Amino acid sequence: MNYFDDIKISFVGKAITDVNNKIPTEPHHYYGIGMMLGKEYACRLLVPGNIRKIIKMPFLYLIHPAMNGAWMTVNGNIRENRWFLCEGTRGIRMVESLIEYISDYSYTIPLKNFSELIAIHQKMYHLYQNPLPAKNHHLAACAENFMSAIYDALNITEIKTPIAQAISELIQDITDEPGLDYDFKKIAEDLKISYPHFRRCFAQYTQVSIHEFLLQKRYALAVSLLKNGTESVKEIMDRCGFHTSSDFSRFIKARSGTTPSELRKQPQFTEF
Repeated sequence: MNYFDDIKISFVGKAITDVNNKIPTEPHHYYGIGMMLGKEYACRLLVPGNIRKIIKMPFLYLIHPAMNGAWMTVNGNIRENRWFLCEGTRGIRMVESLIEYISDYSYTIPLKNFSELIAIHQKMYHLYQNPLPAKNHHLAACAENFMSAIYDALNITEIKTPIAQAISELIQDITDEPGLDYDFKKIAEDLKISYPHFRRCFAQYTQVSIHEFLLQKRYALAVSLLKNGTESVKEIMDRCGFHTSSDFSRFIKARSGTTPSELRKQPQFTEF
């Protein structure tokens, strides 16, 4: 199964209004994420019991089968409502992963910063309104970025989106053991995503390509062992994941301007 079969963005919308504007209150099967933007307050009519909840804008809200009710303005204040609906196993899981952060039974989440979320949603809206080949591929990638931006706005240290979590674990593995042979294509396959998309996500997370990140960690290990260890150059070469001494020497010289043996003799080295 392709990763993008697991996240389908079925609808993206936005509206600006200063009049009562209700959403369906009947039971539904929708999953999605919305933003209520404005400077004042919005009112949510919760059912059953006609419970009213006044909420300070801006805020994030979840669209979930367990959530019914209607949004409306308070005193005619202008509000901007942006949302997207998502389907598929991963899409549903993304919405449900946010439930622990809802402020109360209103299914809302207060956030400190909306600027990145608005930019991503605007891109999603453009993609949805202007169909392109592989549109859902791009929309699904935007949904992942949207989730990461939510966690950034919440100042959550642990990012829970499946791809981000896998990348976080891979970064730690490479940092701990950079000399191992990593099959990045197999990792992408296990995540049910394309290899190019996996590379893009990794580069977005680390600001460097996955190959460059691995080389940086191998270089850091090599320099540390050469300067501080007692192992032979061949032993260090093996620990850093190189199969021939010529490859290892070229690698060290390209990064430091000198050979491994000469680097070992230097009293000081440049920080990397």
